[in-house]
Amino acid sequence: MNSQGKASLMRRKIYVISLTFLSIILAISTVPSIAYTQFVGPSDRVYGYYIDLSAIGVTPMYAKTIDRSRVVVVGSIGGVYGAATIDISNPYVNPIVEDLYPITGMPTCMATDGFPITRIAVGSDKGEILVLRIDRGRITKHTYIVLGADFYVDKIYLVRDVLGNVRILALVVEDRWRGYPCMNCHVYILDEEAQGILRIGPRVGNATWWGKTFEGKYIQDITPLTIYNTGGFYYDASNVIIAHIPQLITLSLNITYINATTGELKALPNTLVEVRLLVKELGMVTVYGVNANPSGVALIPVPLEKYKTIVVNLTIRDIRGVMLWNYSYTLDPKQLEQILAFTNEIPLPPAILPTANVDTRSAEKLYGIPAFLNMRLELFDFASAPRMYVYKGSADFTLSPYITDLQFIKGGAEARAKLVYYNPSPGLVTLTTVTYGTGITRVNQVDDYVGNARIVDSSTYNDGSYIFVGLGDGRIRVYLAEGQSYSLKYIYPMGSSLLGIISIPGVGGYTYVAISYGGIQVLSVEPYPIPIYRVLTQLYLSIPGYVHGDALADLSTIILASSSSLIVVKNSNIAVSNRATLFLSDFIARDVELVVNLPGNEKIDGTIVKFRYPNGVVEYSLVNTTLRLKNIIPDMVYSIDIIPAKPYIYSSSITFTLSGNALKILRITNASSVTEAICCKLSVNMVYKEYEVMLSIYDESTSSKLIAPIDIYIDGKLVESTSTMNYYRFLLLYGEHRISVTPSRGYEGAYKPYNTTILVQDRTEVSITLERMRYNVKIKVVDELTKNLPLASVQVQIADTIYIAEPNRYELNVTLPYGNYTVRLRPLEGVYEASDFTVSIPRITSYTFTLTRVRYRVELIPRDPYSITLIAPIDVYINGTLIKTNTTDPFLNVTLPYGWWLIRVAPVKGFEKIYSETELALHVNTNLRHEIEIRRIMYSITLNVVDIFGKIVSPVDINIKGPITFSQTIEPPGKPLYLVLPYGEYDVDIVPYNTSIYLPYNMKLLADSPRSITLTIQRVKYKLGVNVYDRFGLIGRFELRINGTTIANNVGRYSEAEIPYGTYTVQLTPMYGFDTIYQSSRLVTISITSNVNITIPVERRVYNLKVVVMEGTTPVGNAIVDVYNEDINILVTSLPTDPNTGDITTKLPYGNYRLIVKHPQYKDAVLIISVTGDTNQVMFLEPTVTTLILRYLPIIGVLVGASLAVYIITKIRAIMAKRLVEEEMF
Repeated sequence: MNSQGKASLMRRKIYVISLTFLSIILAISTVPSIAYTQFVGPSDRVYGYYIDLSAIGVTPMYAKTIDRSRVVVVGSIGGVYGAATIDISNPYVNPIVEDLYPITGMPTCMATDGFPITRIAVGSDKGEILVLRIDRGRITKHTYIVLGADFYVDKIYLVRDVLGNVRILALVVEDRWRGYPCMNCHVYILDEEAQGILRIGPRVGNATWWGKTFEGKYIQDITPLTIYNTGGFYYDASNVIIAHIPQLITLSLNITYINATTGELKALPNTLVEVRLLVKELGMVTVYGVNANPSGVALIPVPLEKYKTIVVNLTIRDIRGVMLWNYSYTLDPKQLEQILAFTNEIPLPPAILPTANVDTRSAEKLYGIPAFLNMRLELFDFASAPRMYVYKGSADFTLSPYITDLQFIKGGAEARAKLVYYNPSPGLVTLTTVTYGTGITRVNQVDDYVGNARIVDSSTYNDGSYIFVGLGDGRIRVYLAEGQSYSLKYIYPMGSSLLGIISIPGVGGYTYVAISYGGIQVLSVEPYPIPIYRVLTQLYLSIPGYVHGDALADLSTIILASSSSLIVVKNSNIAVSNRATLFLSDFIARDVELVVNLPGNEKIDGTIVKFRYPNGVVEYSLVNTTLRLKNIIPDMVYSIDIIPAKPYIYSSSITFTLSGNALKILRITNASSVTEAICCKLSVNMVYKEYEVMLSIYDESTSSKLIAPIDIYIDGKLVESTSTMNYYRFLLLYGEHRISVTPSRGYEGAYKPYNTTILVQDRTEVSITLERMRYNVKIKVVDELTKNLPLASVQVQIADTIYIAEPNRYELNVTLPYGNYTVRLRPLEGVYEASDFTVSIPRITSYTFTLTRVRYRVELIPRDPYSITLIAPIDVYINGTLIKTNTTDPFLNVTLPYGWWLIRVAPVKGFEKIYSETELALHVNTNLRHEIEIRRIMYSITLNVVDIFGKIVSPVDINIKGPITFSQTIEPPGKPLYLVLPYGEYDVDIVPYNTSIYLPYNMKLLADSPRSITLTIQRVKYKLGVNVYDRFGLIGRFELRINGTTIANNVGRYSEAEIPYGTYTVQLTPMYGFDTIYQSSRLVTISITSNVNITIPVERRVYNLKVVVMEGTTPVGNAIVDVYNEDINILVTSLPTDPNTGDITTKLPYGNYRLIVKHPQYKDAVLIISVTGDTNQVMFLEPTVTTLILRYLPIIGVLVGASLAVYIITKIRAIMAKRLVEEEMF
């Protein structure tokens, strides 16, 4: 059938269902009894009564209490599935169906939005979700959603956001069957107030919000954070866990064996298939196993690895381990996209085996669970779904895909939450304490072995002191908080499978309600487990045919539903408070059989029985002598008025109570009674009556007391004058009598005259209700502050009539009877105080009432975002009025009427540089605490980091600590840092990267105005030793100049200075007085990275020296002049004199010199001179003897010749003389 046909069929079904429901409602409305007012039960004890549902054609499957008076029953209603809101407040009339909603499928689950209940949802096996909105016990809106006829709604959560808006979370199963892990589960998220769906699952498409964003997730479970507080509990839309496994490809293998004799193929369930999975590109092999399902189909999960080739090898063995069948399948990544476009399941050729004796061992126990199947937990915020969502993070752990019954709970006063879940393989219930926010972090884990029993429900309290875990087999495990962990305190067996657990806030002893398939029990934990209720030998409340039950979270009402009726138990909280143990027979109502016997065998036809119960009455018209009075509650007082049809038989009144197992007659008039010893039957014997007329006169408004005196006339005769009594007794004759009742003189404006005619055949009671005169009254309500329209609707109650004064209609024109009235003004929205006024009608017919606004305590908390307390005083204004001046108090307490108020906070004069003015509009509609952020003035600060020489040469970190903290690295050459800082004092620290270059720097910065600051950082200083070298010997003093700046004076041979890291030029300059001796040294460039010594040579000034070598007045040329430094005795230069002029010219450094003039023809001449400037020097030479000889050689030759001649002559003479002597001797 196509989609249009299905839609048409669905419309026809709903049409038929609606007609059926209409007929049910019509049938319900024709009830043979009439009920007046409402039943008011006792408030000081526990009691219970029955509600007959068969009378209205309702067969429950689920039942949920929504308040003390109403339940929602889901089940078959007139043979059609639906949900009905039923008023069960009155046990003495048939239950009233107030609202009725059909569904086409069979109900599968029922959920509420917590307690107090404002929403109820019902899911069906045809994908339907019915959401009912409840306000003061009535359904005010319903949302009907059909997700798909083939979908099975597994569970529903109604989650709330911070504003109380409700989102619908549904876990649905496609094709109605789910496995573990689930391959066909989806999550649907809807907003009851908006269109659109957010869908999460394996296949999503792009027709829903966010399209394929959530596609490829195999959903296993969903659970919102359930928060239990002191007033109830709710489901938090901002913290929802989705449990899923990654996207898979499923290989479907049909396993059969063939009977060799008959040729018949038969499925082999539970067959173990060994899977060897190879990812070629990674060379990674995974081995796991899969068991065939009951149909003999093995669904083999394969992880989705896009762009990688996966080879899957499948093997089936017999019970001895011998391989029977093997098959290999390759997933080609090129074909994967095409496959995924159509399906996630790939059918394989069937495995037809020759034998049925196959290996059926558990794949999980044999191989374990492959890691890719582990379940991931992701935390979402769905408060704005389906249009928006927030992914908050994932858990730091994974779970087995077979994990079930995941629940996320937290006490309202707790900081941490608990994950509760069941792992069927080891049979463990796990309580994991977690933190949540940007993910889920496991803090502690407690495992408890429970065997084969799944979790049905779990619950806790506001303080998290206990956790209750209810199991499917009826056991309730109670865990006690011990630090971050929990320990098992005790186990309570319910005796039948559980349906739910409800923790009861506000009742002592940590009380909870356990709801099972067998019944309901109320238990307290402390000081020891106490089951409150007993039914014979059963330790729980139950009724025959019990199907479901529920309880309000304040224990004021408990219901038990059977296929045809309800038991309603009231005030169980009293039993818990008194620690009482009750049997059902002690408090349950019973039926009483009333037998009315008329005298003289008179016929019963037409006899009226008025059964009066607390605050109500039911009237019956008898057709036989027996009437069954239902739900007679023990120890309550009832009365019966029996009014025979015959006028000559007395009416009778009986008052009785049920005490234990016996009826007790308290009062009887005009009859006698008989009660049986065996409960419960009451026989009443009527008697004939006398002709007495009882006249009862009532005011129509007060129902009793008259507000003005009256006169009574019977047959025109005044019988009572100026009387205000209500009851009168007259003896009248048989026949018709005219009775007139008029207001007494002076009170004619109070009542309208009343006239009636009665037929007196026997004792007659006449009830007269006097109608007051009506007057038009104008009532106006105004606001106390605006003296104008009220801000919100106000309920105006006059007598029993309620009017609503709207903001756009604050004048009421009402018609009121004569009298004094209390006008009760009750605001509907908490804007105004309730107030009462007295009006007198008709004395004044126009009233103006001033509404006093509700005053609320408002605690204003001025908060400086940068400090714990305010650093400067402030003035606080409300609506322009100064309420606090010159204050730094952390709290300001004021009382303000409801409304919008302009709060202005300004700095006190003189502190305008610190804080700016802050204004906010504050809506005061409750006692509140409100933080006011006092904003500091922000200043533009420019920081320029330089060193002593200008731009920095190495990176530095600048750290600013103060009202705010800031850090940044400044790279060379550095650039200005532009900051906007709130007012305050800051520590500015500059930390160099290279501590051998820069020293750390610190300064205090007061941000109180825009400014530009240059931060000069100091370089590390090193010792520079300077050795002064003069090759002739140092004789002067110098200035030591670095980069042109004198850093030392009077420097001699050595000087030492501390200079910062860097590259410098060093120069020595002679001091005054020595500048004639030395010239400035050459510039020496040096890099200072550590302590260093250098030697700088200094050069003496050079002067011109002219030496003229003379011999007398004759210049001596070609003489060698040797110039020696006298101080160090070294030859400085050697120069020949000019051949013509006999001089030399040279340049010599300042100093003392020794001049030695040498010439071969002269004696050496030595002269000591001081060169202190340009010097001219004459040196005279003396010729040598040889020179003189040679010079005077001719003369000498003559002289020598003469001398020689003389010598020779003399010698000859001597020789001659000697010879002469010798000759004389001989």
